[in-house]
Amino acid sequence: MGSFGAAVFAGFLGGLWRGFGGWPALVDLTLALAVTGLIVGLLHSAREERPAYLVWLGGILLLLMCSRTAGWLLARDLFGPDELPPGMPLSQTWATWRFACVTGAAGFACLRRGWKSPLLGLSTGILFTSLGFCAYRWLIIAQAWRLMGYFTGSLLLATLPILLMTSCGLVAAGLLHGDLAEYRITVISLVVAPWLFGAMYCQHRLETSWDLGARTLAQAVDLVRNQPPVSVGVAWLRPYNEQPYVLEQKKAEIDGVDITQKNLVKLYDYFEARHYRSIFVGQGLKALRDGWLFWWDAERALKAQALAFPPVVAPNYRGALDLLKGGPQTRDRLDILDALSARAKPRKEGFEDVTQSQYIFEGFSGAYARFGNEDQARWWLIKIDGLWPIYEKKIEVTQIESTHDGEVSGSVLMSSGPAAGMLVGLFYVGASTQPANLVSSGTLSDSMPADIDGRFRFTYLGPGRYYLGLMGSPDDLRGPIHDIPGVFEITQDTPVAHFPPVLLDR
Repeated sequence: MGSFGAAVFAGFLGGLWRGFGGWPALVDLTLALAVTGLIVGLLHSAREERPAYLVWLGGILLLLMCSRTAGWLLARDLFGPDELPPGMPLSQTWATWRFACVTGAAGFACLRRGWKSPLLGLSTGILFTSLGFCAYRWLIIAQAWRLMGYFTGSLLLATLPILLMTSCGLVAAGLLHGDLAEYRITVISLVVAPWLFGAMYCQHRLETSWDLGARTLAQAVDLVRNQPPVSVGVAWLRPYNEQPYVLEQKKAEIDGVDITQKNLVKLYDYFEARHYRSIFVGQGLKALRDGWLFWWDAERALKAQALAFPPVVAPNYRGALDLLKGGPQTRDRLDILDALSARAKPRKEGFEDVTQSQYIFEGFSGAYARFGNEDQARWWLIKIDGLWPIYEKKIEVTQIESTHDGEVSGSVLMSSGPAAGMLVGLFYVGASTQPANLVSSGTLSDSMPADIDGRFRFTYLGPGRYYLGLMGSPDDLRGPIHDIPGVFEITQDTPVAHFPPVLLDR
């Protein structure tokens, strides 16, 4: 089944890659054409004219060459993990077609098999080039499926080189094998049709229903790209490594997405308008959920964690429950917990993994215990027994809490006056018995900008240990910080914590 059409295949892939790979790709193309010439000499003659071992050697070389050229097409460094492959310009498309057809016709003419040889080479060039173009469309479709979270996308990316190589071999057999002459059109049609019409249908569905078109999330949503990304300064007012506080400079960027607050609002509006049917929904939801946490916006972060649009989007139960446990114990937040619980009870989305399901059930139990609802706390713990039929460890309900009137207040000052507008964050670390200097991180409880006098106040807090954080420009937090409260505790006996001013020396 070997033929000079393999050179056409290599030529097409080399021409396609030339726009991305530069001179190294031209070297690879030259080597592939040389190997193909050797294969032609070994395989194109009648079988009885060549020793069997030469036929097998040629077949192995053809297999290696096709694998290499298919690897050019499907190499993952053509695109990033969260973007689609680039489209091919129309001028390059036509140039590739011409190159394939001329090379195929000339190559077969050199075999001196009569006037039909150039025509056969032309047909081979057209068919192999068509398969190459279809494979590139399937590459885009597979990457889109992978971005949407479908396993079929990753599977197709892994198997596409083998499928492409096999299809080219079947087309070559249909064109050149004498025993298949009677079924030539049927064989070629059965091979080419799934590549062509399958790609057309899948691409149409993705374009009309899932907004296929833009290569990246930023292009799809028209997100503003800041160069360099916006930087903020953060001061964690808790001890760490024998230091009284931790200073950090963070960039407003997650996985290449610029997460300014304006961009996060645009992301939310985009997904709402499309009912979350976008090939970038996974990346976009991660940016939304992590982005509002980055900016310490507890209410928007909780809304993003609890977002649900079945069957496309399931809530991030663990993230939402952590925010509910650590945040203000208000009636509005209890309503959110009840709504999240009502959604979770009859559904399977978000509970595909048994271990993660246990964490979620324990999270519901702990959240209801924080709000003082013992019945619901026990109901969710009982569900764990259904996950692990043989489970000897007895899990107790978290201590039920009835005090939700905790309060934290204070002020932030600079050497020049009140730090008006400085964002003050409150973080919950639970009832851990760890020493304060070993507390590494906490869950966002609430935040607020300091008022005109630099004051802040958090209310409706449940018992537990907390610490404060400050967010502002890197210049605002570049100097020493004095009078830091560290890790403190709210209890039923001491529900109010009022601290002297935190002083930023700059």
